[in-house]
Amino acid sequence: MYNENNENNELNINEEVTPETETVTSDEKPVKKERKPLSKKVKYRINFSTVAVLFVAVFVAINLLCGALSERINLNIDLTSGGLLSISDETKTVLKNLSKDEKIKIYSLVPDDIDNEYIKELMQKVEKIVERYPQESGNITYEKVDTVANPDFLTPYLEDGLMINQYSMIFECGDKATAVDLNKVLVMDSEGRSVESLSAEQEFTAAIVRVTSETAAKVGVVSDHEEAIDFDTMDQMVLSPENYEAVYVDLYSGTVAEDIDLIIIPAPTKDFDPVEIETLDNYLDNGGRVQLILESASDATPNLMNYLKEWGVATPAKGYVYETSPQRYIQYPTNILANVVESEITKGFVNDNTKLFNPAAKALDVSEVYGIESQNLLTSYSTAFAKFDPSTPADEKKPEDIEGPVVLSTILSKGGENPNRLMILGGSGIFSGFGTNVFANEDFYYNSIAYLTDAEEGVYIRPKDITPVVLPIPQFQANLIAILVVVVIPLAMLIAGLVIWNKRRHL
Repeated sequence: MYNENNENNELNINEEVTPETETVTSDEKPVKKERKPLSKKVKYRINFSTVAVLFVAVFVAINLLCGALSERINLNIDLTSGGLLSISDETKTVLKNLSKDEKIKIYSLVPDDIDNEYIKELMQKVEKIVERYPQESGNITYEKVDTVANPDFLTPYLEDGLMINQYSMIFECGDKATAVDLNKVLVMDSEGRSVESLSAEQEFTAAIVRVTSETAAKVGVVSDHEEAIDFDTMDQMVLSPENYEAVYVDLYSGTVAEDIDLIIIPAPTKDFDPVEIETLDNYLDNGGRVQLILESASDATPNLMNYLKEWGVATPAKGYVYETSPQRYIQYPTNILANVVESEITKGFVNDNTKLFNPAAKALDVSEVYGIESQNLLTSYSTAFAKFDPSTPADEKKPEDIEGPVVLSTILSKGGENPNRLMILGGSGIFSGFGTNVFANEDFYYNSIAYLTDAEEGVYIRPKDITPVVLPIPQFQANLIAILVVVVIPLAMLIAGLVIWNKRRHL
């Protein structure tokens, strides 16, 4: 049995395999092993990893795109009070009107290694403002220059007579260049102790206008009569920032250059010679424009005052204008708030809330003269009066004192198609209101200059306040916010993190 079976087994082993049992036809596919399905845990991990990689890739792409766009497009949100780091509509209009051929280059010479942290912070704010210009206009480029590493950079500008220091910015368009001293953009408080506002945008936009304008109005400044406002102040602080070219005028010479668009007499305290009066009169007769600022505290110009009488203007009161309503003066009754009369000069900014600070004002008496038209620009309120005799007590109103409202500024003209114009300001105190957003002094003054020089449009941008805004919070609210920020929110985040971690741990 055993042998028989064994032989049979051997025969079965040695027997050839028939084609029916082992042959695979050409139409049939090999049998593949069936894969086990992925578990939910593995699928979750794969999906999570894929999403994480895609999220990181998208985040990196967006970050790179924003970095590239930020050089040309402003992606920052200005949350400062008064839009300190934004540019105004006036500037946007100037930039929009630039022609394609006007390519403006701005170079900052401000060093990075400023020791004084306060000044460094201010310069950083100024640079953030100037960076808005190339973002707003493709005609403008901005670059920081290290003059220590590249001292030859300044040579051509110094040879052209530009006044440059380490806190300067150079604006260049073609063969014209101008420099802005950043010390001028820091507007100090009344005591000169700290910076209360920045006039950076005003200076920068005016610089762009200067280098892109074909001609600038030429303003002659008289400075031979111990003026309360000297030539340098009028030039650097008043005229130059608004693209006016200031030149010295000598009335005693008997002639005035034909290219002088306006003569300013800034608060003289010494009288005029008859020759000077005649020169001034001839200039006006030929269509000239004059702005006369009277010095309130001085009566030492009888020749000049006699000439004004020919125009119908007198100064009957020797003292200042006093205000009796506490709501219409600041600290002292002579620091009055003037009423701005709507006129061609003031129509662009005057409204019911417009206030103009006019301390130590001198009252004007304007009479009608045949052939001369007059338009009052500033008046006091009816609650004010002009002190006829300054030696009498200020708080006592005398019968001879002049009742308000009194005229504080007027403009007179005579002639036909090209009339002459004489504008009179009763006191230099108007400049005390410069550099503040509260009063309209600068609006008024620069609009008057633009009107007198027949400028189509005067660009004036107010300085922007940098005084920190203090938010008063009761102590209870302060404690509640502190607990919320220091305890509640961190604790809530910790608990949320532990819950998420615990859930993922069991996946």
